[in-house]
Amino acid sequence: MGSGAGWRGGGRHDATAAFLHGFAANGVSAAIRLGMIGQTDGPRVVQGLEGATLKTANAVEGATIEDIGPASLTIDMMAPAHETQTPRLFKT
Repeated sequence: MGSGAGWRGGGRHDATAAFLHGFAANGVSAAIRLGMIGQTDGPRVVQGLEGATLKTANAVEGATIEDIGPASLTIDMMAPAHETQTPRLFKT
């Protein structure tokens, strides 16, 4: 996503906002498939998260690798546990 934003002339802020939007949209999509929310509510939820998405993108715009590095390590450590779960609703 970052290389695509750079190719289109966008900066880190645009790439971060796009990533966060995609993350939120994936969660909403899962909620729709699980029957937790309806199809017409899904876009409303995503729209409702737009402010938080942009606020978060603004907050981390100046982050350095030292600021986000520990989060990356935690994500990398948790990924194998996710991939070996017995009951899987969606295959990745």
